[in-house]
Parts: sequence; structure tokens; C-alpha cells
Amino acid sequence: MDRYNRTFTQLKKQGRSAFIPFTVIGDPGTKTSLAVVKKVLDAGAAILERGMSFSAPIPDGPVNHRAGTRALKKRLNPAGRCRLIKGVGQFT
Repeated sequence: MDRYNRTFTQLKKQGRSAFIPFTVIGDPGTKTSLAVVKKVLDAGAAILERGMSFSAPIPDGPVNHRAGTRALKKRLNPAGRCRLIKGVGQFT
């Protein structure tokens, strides 16, 4: 939580709003998923929200449902998801 507080405090001092994009881990594939993360961070994302695909993402809306379905089709297991999350560290 401290990292969020620091980020929002810094943005407030700068008079900026927070750009907080959401992506689904592994969508549409591992390499592209990391490339998307790099692009949104390069575009100025203050915080990045990563979603985990699951079998019934309908409550998240049609766009997230399709992203989750594509990620599930890649059969990315929990260990693979963790590797992708750790891979984001190379961009920060």
C-alpha cells in the first residue's frame, strides 16, 4: 500500500491524474503480453493492473471476457503467470 500512497502523492504534487491500465496476464500470448506491458509503461502508466484469466469472466464485461478466454486457450499455468508478472520488473 505504501507504493500506491507514494505514487498518488507524487502525482498530486505534479498536478497529474493516474493512468492505470488493465491487461490480462498472458493475453494474447506471453511475448505479446509483455510487449503490451512495456508499451503502457512507456506511455506513462502510473500503476498497472494485471488480471488473471479464469473460467467465467463474464462479470468483467465482454472485452475482458474475450481477453481471459484467449489467455486460457494458451494454457498458461500459475507458475507461467508468475513468471510473466516477474518479467514486468525488467521494465520498471
